[in-house]
Amino acid sequence: MNKLITLILRMAALIVCVNPAHAQDVTYMTLSEVIQTALSDNIDLKQSSNQSASYELSLIQAKADFYPAMSASVSLSRDYKMSHEVDIEDQTGALMRASLSSSLNLFNGFRDITAYEKARLEYASTKKNFDYQRQSIILTAINRFTEVVLKEELIGIEEENLETQRLQLDRIEAFYKAGNRPVSDVLQQKADISQAELGLLTARRDYQISYLQLLKILGREPTGDVKFVAPPLDSFISLIIGADSDLPIDIVFSQRSDMEAQKLHRLALEKDIKAARSALLPSASLSANVGSSYLNSSSAAGFADQFIDTNPSLGIGLSVSIPLFDRFQTKTSIEQARIKLSDQKLNVENLRLSIRLEIEQALLDYETAIKQREAAQAQLKYTEQALEASQARYEVGASTYTELSQVRAQYVSAANDRAQADWNLLLKYVAICYCRGNIDAAVKLFN
Repeated sequence: MNKLITLILRMAALIVCVNPAHAQDVTYMTLSEVIQTALSDNIDLKQSSNQSASYELSLIQAKADFYPAMSASVSLSRDYKMSHEVDIEDQTGALMRASLSSSLNLFNGFRDITAYEKARLEYASTKKNFDYQRQSIILTAINRFTEVVLKEELIGIEEENLETQRLQLDRIEAFYKAGNRPVSDVLQQKADISQAELGLLTARRDYQISYLQLLKILGREPTGDVKFVAPPLDSFISLIIGADSDLPIDIVFSQRSDMEAQKLHRLALEKDIKAARSALLPSASLSANVGSSYLNSSSAAGFADQFIDTNPSLGIGLSVSIPLFDRFQTKTSIEQARIKLSDQKLNVENLRLSIRLEIEQALLDYETAIKQREAAQAQLKYTEQALEASQARYEVGASTYTELSQVRAQYVSAANDRAQADWNLLLKYVAICYCRGNIDAAVKLFN
């Protein structure tokens, strides 16, 4: 008994710490608001967005590589001469040089074109990955939200059970005082009340854990100033049961963002092979340089005469490079690129098989959830009637307390199963939409 009391006190302290009493301003959030908040504030999704932005910059850089490069330089120097007659330095003047140079790649074996095509494919792949991450965040937010509202509903069931147990204790004590029930019934009822209190405390602890997990998805600090409002579940379920849950697998593959991302990544790796082969081709580049100089000395002409009239220079060059032997580096690069491409093709095929399995399992889980909900409804109705009958029989002395306690436990279990079955059916439908790559179809139900 002491261990039980210690456990209860620890759980109560945990709940008080997580849900402080001084929280005043409460924000109410519906499921659709939770989804929107997760999409705007989730940290993982922000990181995925940053990754996509990074690849976009790489694409911009690959496009800029087609432009000519240009640079300007200015240098200042001072020359000194050692006199042969006296051992001192003789200043002869200061020299200023200025130049403007430019270079343009004429041909590099299509390496720049291949780099641009790869950057474009990689950027498109990251955008698809971002969309897949977005759908994953929506799925996680719905799951966490469902856990919170479900466990809050389970708290209500446990509270109702505890209140019923306490009222039952009052009646049993009255029967005991009248000599109609043994003292063992009173003691057993008190033990059941302790168990019900522990069940309520456990339900509240589970609620707080799910609550904190949901706040993490929303990118919020662990506070108790947010209240999540349960949606009209019955209306959702009526729409879900009547919805078409089947879809051709080819359409599913085209809708799955992760599959499209992997395909684009495979195409990008094909460009690596082409880029490696470009080292076998010659390259050519064009360069141009224009500049002038000015020497500041007593015997030299003025700045304008030197810099504009006397010293200007112009140079134009064409450079051609032909590869002859690179110690098999190009051959090795081509083979490595082919191996990476082969691995990526296997990744695509493995993902294709995984998607097929996910869809089949999601459909089976959905059909099972429908049957479980029907069974849970029937079981709850049966145990509710059985509890009423057992309560009446116990009060007239036609049954024992043990029988009544067992029936009450069955009723509480059936109530929990019914609540879980309802939310489980909703989650299984959302899972089907997610596996089909179209979770937005499920989100529309909540708007």
